[in-house]
Amino acid sequence: MDQKIHEDKEFLAGLLVGGILGASVAIALSTEEGREIRKKLKIKGKQLLKELPDMADEIQEKAQDAKDTLIEEAMEAVSPAIRDLQTRGRFIVRKFFSTKKK
Repeated sequence: MDQKIHEDKEFLAGLLVGGILGASVAIALSTEEGREIRKKLKIKGKQLLKELPDMADEIQEKAQDAKDTLIEEAMEAVSPAIRDLQTRGRFIVRKFFSTKKK
């Protein structure tokens, strides 16, 4: 029984919120103020579309910088290990060829 009352309250709350939103949209679309808001939104949308290529270039530039930094930091981190492996490899090659001559 309590569940049914709870569901009814949720339904009525949803109906009320939907009605308020619907009325707000209707007023915004039909009043002079609503027309002004739509006009401003349209202008702002056009401005954003014009700015979009610059924004995309900026994002691409930042991504490239981040990638370059990441690669540089990774190389700095692994360089000691690479040098160590090169040294060990040379040692093994020398040892192999020196024992082969005997």
